[in-house]
Amino acid sequence: MVATATERNLHPALTNPNIPTDHERIFVVNEPPKAVYKLIREAEITPQALPSVIFQSKEYEPVYLAWQTERRGPLTELKDALTGFERYFLDLEDPNEIAKKIAQIGHKTMLEQIRSTQPQKPSPHELEQALKGESFTLPAIFELDILLRMIIAKLYAQTANNLTVRDRRRTTQAKIHNSSITYSIRPNGEMKITQEYSLPVLSAHPALEPPSQTNFDSLIDQETAQQTREILKPSYVRLSMFSNPTLSPSEVRKVYWTIEPYEFMNLLAQVGHPLIRALLTVIPHQFRDYTKL
Repeated sequence: MVATATERNLHPALTNPNIPTDHERIFVVNEPPKAVYKLIREAEITPQALPSVIFQSKEYEPVYLAWQTERRGPLTELKDALTGFERYFLDLEDPNEIAKKIAQIGHKTMLEQIRSTQPQKPSPHELEQALKGESFTLPAIFELDILLRMIIAKLYAQTANNLTVRDRRRTTQAKIHNSSITYSIRPNGEMKITQEYSLPVLSAHPALEPPSQTNFDSLIDQETAQQTREILKPSYVRLSMFSNPTLSPSEVRKVYWTIEPYEFMNLLAQVGHPLIRALLTVIPHQFRDYTKL
């Protein structure tokens, strides 16, 4: 659940280890994910009405800030080193093994989207463009929101009785208890939103270290990689064209992913931003229930 890493400007203490953080906190100033602007336009939210949406988003902030706290890398890093899903695999302790588990979830989710038989659903191409912030459609944003919530719900249920995960979650929640996000809105011309918040510095944990491997072949076992690469990668367009000659090259490319499963999971987390969650609740019902259109 994160704004684009390249848009992040952090407290000077992050780039200068000689400057201590303020009460062991990290200060973040950046823009929210680009999908926020798409949803604001679709919901016809004016700058004057946006404070009401921000007020609604407050209920989602504790989860978002806890997620941001645990996905942040070392203090000297200017980008998020983790996906945020690591918090559900603390017992493994090996960062590469955890990255493999996360990539496998992404891999399964991506395949399910390709194999979907519902014509109303957005294509992998649409979902990927939304994840990358290149272009957005309402169905794509809603679908990504559904995928994120389904994955988190499953992982939460699987770790409900895991004492290590529960204790770490409680520690994080206690430290972000009084934290909140402050927004600045530039209403003139093209709307621009700036967000500011601070994150606590948590104790180190072996599972919350950046993995040394995140590419597809190293995280997914070789047999699975060989069997499924043709459905995940656009370089196999010709193979699909041969098996289904009625599809044009442009149509075939729309069913492919060009991102790796680990990157998919990393990008998917941004959909949990509080403003996105709040804006999704105010979009007209006919768009929220797009699968019945």
